[in-house]
Amino acid sequence: ILNLLPEMMIEVVDTGKEQLVVWANNKAINMFGNNIIDKPVMNFLPKKNWDYIYITLMTVNKIENIKFKKGDRIYELSGFFLKTDGGGAEKGRFQLIMRDITEEIRMSTVDTLTNIYNKRFINEFLIKEIERSKRLDNRFSIVICDMDDFKKINDTLGHLSGDMVLKSFSELIAQMIRSQDVVGRYGGDEFMLILPETDRETALHIIDRLRDNIEKMEVSVLKNKKAKITASFGIATFPEDGTSSDDLLIASDERLYKAKSLGKNTVAN
Repeated sequence: ILNLLPEMMIEVVDTGKEQLVVWANNKAINMFGNNIIDKPVMNFLPKKNWDYIYITLMTVNKIENIKFKKGDRIYELSGFFLKTDGGGAEKGRFQLIMRDITEEIRMSTVDTLTNIYNKRFINEFLIKEIERSKRLDNRFSIVICDMDDFKKINDTLGHLSGDMVLKSFSELIAQMIRSQDVVGRYGGDEFMLILPETDRETALHIIDRLRDNIEKMEVSVLKNKKAKITASFGIATFPEDGTSSDDLLIASDERLYKAKSLGKNTVAN
């Protein structure tokens, strides 16, 4: 029955000197391989994570919903410890239950159409970046970007073509930003970029280059047609334009409105 469960189940013996895997169900063996049996648990669990799990289990006998990363996968672990009565080398056994939650995490943070971050993630990242920048006394910039006249694309070429444009637009931004930058779809045809450790002038240079590349882009859509697009951008910089997420979003949105009023295909900072 345990081999039919969707979760990975692993039993670990504590000898006092080391913790050895003595049993695993099929799900765990399929994930980590049969060679985990009779081997230290740290062969497949990162040491820093296992140290915390071990101490917690030895202290309070159970642990719930601990997340850790191994390779490009994210796992959630729960478990309990049963002390062994009597003598012998065995001090007790850990029963561990694990789930691969990589796809769940991805779905909760990524926009399904464009495959970039969603509004929830970008808002959380903004709050963290504010706290980080306060602590390190850094500047950073946020950018709200809105595609110009996107409604016309939907109206004249259809919503499927509009989706194709959104995907290509997102791919271009993701390709052009720096490795430390973050982009997310904020809603509809509106996007937000967060540029860590970036002052106003540097942000303007980065975004104007992006704007220029968007203007040059042609997107192949349905019925062998091409869609030309432009975008407008509003930049706000921490701490000059505000020290809270609300202040920065309002300032960036006001600059976006200014860029639109200047004739679109423009960056306002």
